[in-house]
Amino acid sequence: MRFVRAGVVVVLLVAGWTAAPPGGAAGADPCRPTVARDVVPNALPAVGAGPVYALLLAEDPALFVRRGDDWGSHKVLWAGDASYAGIVRIIGRRIGEPGLVRFGSGSEHLARRLHFSPDSYGHGFETSAPGWHDWPSSVRVRTSGCYELRVQTSEGVDRIVFRAEVRPQATAGTSAAGTSTGGKCPVEDAHAVAPLGPVVGSGPLYTSFGPRGRLEYGPGDAEGGWYRRKVAWLAEPGSTGTVQVRGRRVDGRGELRFGEGPAPAASLELPAESNSFLPGVSDQGWRFWPSLVRFRAPGCYRIEVRTGEPGTAQVFFFRAVPQP
Repeated sequence: MRFVRAGVVVVLLVAGWTAAPPGGAAGADPCRPTVARDVVPNALPAVGAGPVYALLLAEDPALFVRRGDDWGSHKVLWAGDASYAGIVRIIGRRIGEPGLVRFGSGSEHLARRLHFSPDSYGHGFETSAPGWHDWPSSVRVRTSGCYELRVQTSEGVDRIVFRAEVRPQATAGTSAAGTSTGGKCPVEDAHAVAPLGPVVGSGPLYTSFGPRGRLEYGPGDAEGGWYRRKVAWLAEPGSTGTVQVRGRRVDGRGELRFGEGPAPAASLELPAESNSFLPGVSDQGWRFWPSLVRFRAPGCYRIEVRTGEPGTAQVFFFRAVPQP
C-alpha cells in the first residue's frame, strides 16, 4: 500500500484510551509487544505499521537505563516513509497499571509528547534509503512493565506496544533478557601490555573493547540492519599464520558478524601478513589488524580467535551497550 499525503495538522486523540491491557485468554501474558519487521531499507528491524516506524525498540524487553534520576531512558530512532510529508505526534502510557511515558533527556522538563514536523526532518537514511526521514529521541519510563506508544499521522493512529525493563546504570551492561553466564557477562579487565597499553587477552592475541568490556553504539553506527564498532587485533612478535575469528551472542538470540557493508561476513580471517601499520607497535614486530564487529542488538557477545598454532584458541567477551 502506498501513501499520498500532504503536510496537514493532525489532532491527537487520547479520549479513547482505556486502562485495560490488550485482550487475551485468562492467564495469558497481557503484554503483546509489536513484532519487529525489516521494513526500513538497509536499516535495523523496526516496529510499527507505518508510515512512521520505531527503530531501536525491537528487543523484548527493551532495556531502559536509569542514570541518576527516577527515569529510565531508551534511545529510539523514528523513521518516516519516503512518501510521507506530514506532521507526526507521539504519546505513550503504561498498559494495565498507572505509569507515565515521557520524552527527552535529563530529569527536568520532560515532554509529554513528541512532535515532528517537515522542517525537523533528518536525512540520516539518505544513502541507504533515499527519501526516508529520521528523528532521534529518548523514551522515558519510571518502572518496568508493559507500555504503548500511539503515533498520530495524517493517515491515522498506529499503536506500538513494548515491554520495558528499567535498570540502574551499574547493571545496564548486561542484556535485559538475562544471561546464560549467571546473569553477568564475563568480560575481562584490561591490563597493560607494553607497548600496547591497556588490552585484554593473555597472548598471543590481544584486543581492547573499551572500559569494562563495553562497546557503546548509537544510531549513527547502523548500516544494513547491523551496528558496527571498530575493534583492533594485535599479535605478539614471533606468532605466525592466519587468524580465524568467529563469534555469537551468549545471553539471547543474535549473531555476531564482521566487516563492512549491509551483509557482513559470518567470520573474519586476519591474513598472515599484517595489513596495517601502527607506529610504535608494528615496528617492534607486532602484527596489527583493524576490524569491524557487527551486531543487531545489545547484549553479551563471545568471540573465539584461533591461529594455525596448536593450543592458541582464545575467547573474548564484550558487552554491546546503547550510548547514553
